[in-house]
Amino acid sequence: MRGEVRRIETEHRLARMRNHELAHLLGFAFHDPKQMPKFEDSTEDRKAISNEVANAKVRGFLIALSQKKSAGRG
Repeated sequence: MRGEVRRIETEHRLARMRNHELAHLLGFAFHDPKQMPKFEDSTEDRKAISNEVANAKVRGFLIALSQKKSAGRG
């Protein structure tokens, strides 16, 4: 039973990773398609980062995105 639970948890974790990456690419495709990153097949060379660093990166991206939108309205 532990193996089945571990398999389900692994599938769930992989689905979350795919959904996160898809959301990231959709953001680029919708807001700035010219800046869309190229596809990277290798995932093993990525370094694990802390939640604080990840949250800071996301927050910075969203702040830059909101400033970009407000600059075009004036």
